[in-house]
Amino acid sequence: MTDNPNLTPEQAADYLHLSPRTLIRWRNMRKGPPWVKAGRRVIYRRADVDAWLARNVQAPVAEASE
Repeated sequence: MTDNPNLTPEQAADYLHLSPRTLIRWRNMRKGPPWVKAGRRVIYRRADVDAWLARNVQAPVAEASE
């Protein structure tokens, strides 16, 4: 990954280990990491993607007692 603070949708999908199609679906559903519309292009700021990841950390599920 380069030092560029901006990611294309393909780079963002790779960074998140998702398919680009998933990011398209999430944009249409208004979920997922924040994105910026720059003319006709969609840009993900790496800081926004990292912040979104940090906000969505889930605690492990407690093991069921037997």
